Amino acid sequence: MNKIKELYKNYGYYINYILLVALNGFTSILNYISSIYINRSLSISDFAYYNGIINIYSIIILTVSSFSYYIMHNYENEEDAKRYWANGYFIAIIIFVVFVFSIPLIDILFNIKNYKAMFLISIAIFISVFTIVSQSILKINNYIGYDYMASFIATLFGKIILLAIFIITGLSLEKSIICVLVSCLIYFIIHIFELKKKNLPYYAEIKNLKKYFSVRDLSDFKNYIINVVIINFIFNWISLNDVLMANRYLDKLSAGYYSTIALIIKMFFYIGAPIAAVMFSYILISMKNKNKDREKKVLYYSIILYSFASLFLSAFLIIFAKQIILIQFTERYEAIIPLIPKAALFGFSLGFAVLTFNYGLAYKLFYPFYGYLIIFAYVYFSLRNGERTFERFIFIMTVFYLILFIYNLLIIIFHRIFLLKNKIY
Repeated sequence: MNKIKELYKNYGYYINYILLVALNGFTSILNYISSIYINRSLSISDFAYYNGIINIYSIIILTVSSFSYYIMHNYENEEDAKRYWANGYFIAIIIFVVFVFSIPLIDILFNIKNYKAMFLISIAIFISVFTIVSQSILKINNYIGYDYMASFIATLFGKIILLAIFIITGLSLEKSIICVLVSCLIYFIIHIFELKKKNLPYYAEIKNLKKYFSVRDLSDFKNYIINVVIINFIFNWISLNDVLMANRYLDKLSAGYYSTIALIIKMFFYIGAPIAAVMFSYILISMKNKNKDREKKVLYYSIILYSFASLFLSAFLIIFAKQIILIQFTERYEAIIPLIPKAALFGFSLGFAVLTFNYGLAYKLFYPFYGYLIIFAYVYFSLRNGERTFERFIFIMTVFYLILFIYNLLIIIFHRIFLLKNKIY
């Protein structure tokens, strides 16, 4: 027992890091399992709709998470927290209203016909904006584990238990979206209880809202947030556009096939995202404590951990490709078995992009990510002007993900050289 205590005393920081990554990873596994069962229970075309709707939700929420980076870089006291709640109310209402009125346009752009499902996801978006505020306040006060535990519980009850009930009684596209909505609601409610228990602000009084929107506050917010919102949107669009492009340019059968390949790709996202999220928080804490050695170790350990996990997953997917497709997705998707090696390549690049992006945000490194627009331009014009077949679509995605990986690798290498040369960290 004494040896364990001594080990934790010496390496507790990194043990906590591993435990947080593991907890976040378990949540990712549950998300993946829910996606598998939705895939198996919906028709190929409905699953293409589902994936398109979820990707739109992800693009919006991950873009709005720019506000989280602002909170974590600027949080100082409880009065700041109340200001962030007031900002959150405004952002949530604006996005909800704009999204609802944009549903017909989304249908035109991405051929998603189910308006009821789109309205349900708009409610999930509304709730998730508040969750971004609550989770940021918990994290910056060093309650990172509470946020990840809340996420795990919400996913378990919303996307696993409720989904299982719906599958038994008859799953539909709308019920699949309700699972997402319920998960978002549980996640937010747990956050509120945790904030209240820790005596941290969990709301802003309506009568005091005006004082949180002073010219100075809005100016500071605008100066930080514009860059982050733009690059966050660019990053999330570049990361999630493949399914939307498949919906736009392929027939429904082919779009359904690619949506299933996208689930394989998301396995790597589910590895990279928890590592990147913990890495971001730990790099910020290390920088605030001016601990250069720990900051570097967090980065290098994160890259090594992601690389080894991805290598293991890639080998498993390639060796057992046939079994994975037939058991998880049924024989309806047998045609995509030969594409598993490419899916692993796509997934590794996507997960590494998540790692790189969170690295950039930790250092307020914005401008390199505008280069993603050039990479997307290749995809857009290639799909728009060429033959729209499934085979050509896969070729374009192969080139896209290769370029994306090389570009992200160069961002990290050149930035580390810059820091070393200028003796900054």
